[in-house]
Amino acid sequence: MPVELEAYLDEISTQAEKMRFQEPAKAVRLCMEGLEKVKTVQVASRPLKNQIARLNLNLSNLYIRLSAYDKALSHALNAHEIYQDINLSSGIARSLNIIGLAHLQLNAFANALDYLLQAQNLAAEMKDTRLMVRVLNNLGTLYLQMEEYNKALNYLQQGEAISEKHGLQESEANLFVNICVACLHLGKFSQALSHGQKGIGLYRLAQNKFGEANALSTLGEVYAAMGHHIEALNSYQKALEIFTSIEYAQGVINNYYLIGMLELNQGEMDTALSYFEKALFNAEKEHTTAQTYRIHHALYTIYRELAEYEKALAHFEKFHEAKETVFNEDMTTKIKSLEIMHNVRETEQDSEIYRLKNVELTREIEERKKIQAELERIATLDPLTGLYNRRHFFELTQQELERSRRYNRPLSVIMLDIDHFKQVNDQFGHLVGDRVIVEVSRRIQKALRRIDLACRYGGEEFAILLPETSLRQAEMVATRLWQLITRQPTVSGELKLTVTVSVGVATYQMEGMITVDMLLDRSDKAMYAAKAAGRNQVIVFTKEMNSNKNNFY
Repeated sequence: MPVELEAYLDEISTQAEKMRFQEPAKAVRLCMEGLEKVKTVQVASRPLKNQIARLNLNLSNLYIRLSAYDKALSHALNAHEIYQDINLSSGIARSLNIIGLAHLQLNAFANALDYLLQAQNLAAEMKDTRLMVRVLNNLGTLYLQMEEYNKALNYLQQGEAISEKHGLQESEANLFVNICVACLHLGKFSQALSHGQKGIGLYRLAQNKFGEANALSTLGEVYAAMGHHIEALNSYQKALEIFTSIEYAQGVINNYYLIGMLELNQGEMDTALSYFEKALFNAEKEHTTAQTYRIHHALYTIYRELAEYEKALAHFEKFHEAKETVFNEDMTTKIKSLEIMHNVRETEQDSEIYRLKNVELTREIEERKKIQAELERIATLDPLTGLYNRRHFFELTQQELERSRRYNRPLSVIMLDIDHFKQVNDQFGHLVGDRVIVEVSRRIQKALRRIDLACRYGGEEFAILLPETSLRQAEMVATRLWQLITRQPTVSGELKLTVTVSVGVATYQMEGMITVDMLLDRSDKAMYAAKAAGRNQVIVFTKEMNSNKNNFY
């Protein structure tokens, strides 16, 4: 009986691993059936325990793919406990990797980093190159989530080098797509395109339809960022076809939405509306609230632009209702994950794994809470300047824009870029370059009010949000900033550098529908107009800039 059960569980795990890309929900049901079979077993042998741990690890991987991260964490911890019991190093390392990935998806970055580094050390000890590549990919993904794109790229490129050396094609494909994402955010578009296309090619060779479709979506985002509308649309549509063929609903919904946003930015309202309605139909059918709320917001945007205010209001109300639901669901999932970790800690305490007294355990938990709170705070800030990072700035700008619409109040944005910054790095080194960035950020903070928000938008680029500020007032603030930065040299030790900046200003003044991306794009166009006009000046956005075909980059 035990030998037959081992063979049965082995067969189930093998089937589930083959089905994980095309039919993840079906693979979950299959693994759960296997776990039900072993509930009646009184004493399990070591090989049987190994198969049970393997089932749990497969379930964890599948639940991550299905976005059920609390369940993924629970099964990964079960697998880890069993692997520790049978002292199987390879299993311990693999489970640590998945536990780290589950924490990453729950935005518990400190825990994620802890488990992933443990997995990395074990993989290095065992010289398990395949696992090492997976861990490096997950570490890269962690830093992508934290918007630390250079650190992400470092881990991902390490993984790429190992994959290429050992011919791990499927692992290379995952890395290529993540490198594509990192390069996209760093503005390295040619590298992003190259890696995205390599990822697609490798996924096709491996006949991994899910990976190919994901890579096509990412490539579409690169083309969209470059302003290549036709290429972006082509990539999104190919991804949509594949996701439809493998019946992966989340991918279908996401690509309908991406095509809708692409058409919306082109001013093709009817086409955008058609795709958003398809996205909404599928999202409601699949009960994917996280995708539903952003689709309602897009539909609200379109109907308001079309002056169909009754429909706009209906979608706006549904947007807020769905957003609140998503927030509550996220909180519930995080609470469940904390309960899971708490239960694990209690078990470890009872088993005297850590052999800590109650007072020491309490102190450790309190210290970890403080560290987690600090990491969550740090996750909103740029580590070099202390200004908000780009992701958090987008969230704050969205809130302020909604408030401005609600109360018919002006809202302005300034985009500022240090001129010829590459020359500073090339001539004086990156340390001096960093000091220049820090000094410019300090002067920006000095010039702003308490209600104003500043962020480091990119390497040497800054964005500033000015609530309750008209275009004329924003231009005055921008001019004051420009003077404060350019009229006094930046000092680095004995070195004095004269730094100039190009500044763009744009305002939302109740002129109709506008998204955060559109508002930031206006200030960005104004800034690049300043660069095109000779740099070292302030320029205000005008409607004519929308039709200007010159590439200021």
